[in-house]
Amino acid sequence: MNTTTTQTTTINNQNVLTYFTRLKSDINGNPRYKISASDLAELAGLAYNQSETAYSNLIKAVRKLGAGKLNTRKHPYSIKVTSYNIVRTATYLLEKLK
Repeated sequence: MNTTTTQTTTINNQNVLTYFTRLKSDINGNPRYKISASDLAELAGLAYNQSETAYSNLIKAVRKLGAGKLNTRKHPYSIKVTSYNIVRTATYLLEKLK
């Protein structure tokens, strides 16, 4: 009998900043955070093979949820979110992506 265990990671105040990195605020002063596409896919339980097609499909999905593509050289393949409550935003993204 082959059994596999999947470890689910819950986002809480203690571990949220292990996945999300604080960026400079936007032009209106709202706090911004970024997460790598592979980390987001792993947390949501999505199949992600680090190709351009998989990244563009993930971007299309998160844009519908209020996040977006981070267009900088320093943070390739990253997703940005603007939020005052990052734990709540992360939980929302993960629920909707599953």
